[in-house]
Parts: sequence; C-alpha cells; structure tokens
Amino acid sequence: MFDLIGWIGAIFYILGYGLVATHNLSSEKKVFHFLNIIGAIGLSIAGWHNHDIPSLGLNIAWGLIAIYGFLLSR
Repeated sequence: MFDLIGWIGAIFYILGYGLVATHNLSSEKKVFHFLNIIGAIGLSIAGWHNHDIPSLGLNIAWGLIAIYGFLLSR
C-alpha cells in the first residue's frame, strides 16, 4: 500500500515536470505547485514507512518549497 502511495507521488512529480518541460504548463501556475505538493506527500509517506530518511528529508523540503511557490503563484 505504501509503495503504491509512493508511486502515485512519483507520477505527480513526473507529470508536473513533463508538462512544464513540454510547455503545456507554466511553472508559475498553481497547478504545477499542487502537483509537486501531492508528489511530495506521496513520496514522504512512502519514505517514512520504508525508513528511507534521505528520501523523506528531500521530499519534505521539496513539498515546503512547493507550498511556498503555491502561495506566491497566480
């Protein structure tokens, strides 16, 4: 179950990055930051469950940056 949550988080990260890289979404849009927030949550849950502290730390930091970006975006 926790691996599935992690994979869903990874898909959200990839989706957000893919949409920006292909110019189908601006990194200044709230939806981009929302995708990163959901990705960070999913991968943080999986990292916590699997005791993968480096991954957990990275994804918490990524999520906090995404929240900040979300609050500043249009």
